[in-house]
Amino acid sequence: MYLSVGAGGPPAPGFSIGSLTAERSTDGQPMVVASVHNTGGRVLEMNGTLDLSAGPAAQSARPFPANLGTSLAIGATEPVTIMLDRRLPDGPWHALVTLRSGLLEHSASGAIDFPAIGKQGPPYIIIAGLLTVLIMLIAGLLVYRRRRVSAVSGSRVAPIR
Repeated sequence: MYLSVGAGGPPAPGFSIGSLTAERSTDGQPMVVASVHNTGGRVLEMNGTLDLSAGPAAQSARPFPANLGTSLAIGATEPVTIMLDRRLPDGPWHALVTLRSGLLEHSASGAIDFPAIGKQGPPYIIIAGLLTVLIMLIAGLLVYRRRRVSAVSGSRVAPIR
């Protein structure tokens, strides 16, 4: 509920939809993520749908419910995630997302293509793996060097009596 005391009306709501990206969840389920920015003066409760058309073999799929998950604060930008059926072909597709908050409605569209299963591995996972191997290699070399120096210096120094 919005309570306004004084002259003027309530602040106007507003939002914009940024880029649409085709992704896969960690378990391989296709999803579309839309970036939404609250440009107005009110907190927004978002809902909406995604329609896919012009897919492989002229397929279409619709509607898929959009889920923000939380209220969109004034000035905030949040992703809206739309989970799709696992049987959906990779694409290419023409995506149309329509989002609403109260009476306010905006749409965004674009061409999307889902990454093949197993092809989407965030580069940071690969980098983390390589860094782990590198750290283990350096640690092994340091241990080897310390043992070698100890063995060499131990043979030159006579014990004190």
